[in-house]
Amino acid sequence: MDTGYRISELARRSGFSPSTLRYYETVGLLAQPDRTGSGYRLYHDDDVERMKFVARAKAMGLTLADIAELVALWADGPCDSARDRLRHLLEAKAAEVRGRIGDLSTFSVQLDHLRRSLESTRARRPLWPRVWM
Repeated sequence: MDTGYRISELARRSGFSPSTLRYYETVGLLAQPDRTGSGYRLYHDDDVERMKFVARAKAMGLTLADIAELVALWADGPCDSARDRLRHLLEAKAAEVRGRIGDLSTFSVQLDHLRRSLESTRARRPLWPRVWM
């Protein structure tokens, strides 16, 4: 059984800064912690696991709103609805990435065309004055 961690220890274990952890607390991604008698926040192993989950979700490109929804489902315990919602979010994110890849491919073709146009045209006058002659 853990005795609890102060915010600096949670930061070290989770990879988030203390200010980020305080922000996540205000927006509901991190539950309100216990407090010591002198008012220090006191976190536990389940908070570390939750923040690792948040880090993985962010790495997958999920928004904080999406993550907050998943954290709320997680708080209810493992269930099919959480798995279904995560599957839906991942499918939507994959579709978004495919769309961005298409946009980037189109832009790459346009840039190649512009580069070929520059190479095939000859400047009528120098692009800069020849003051060194």
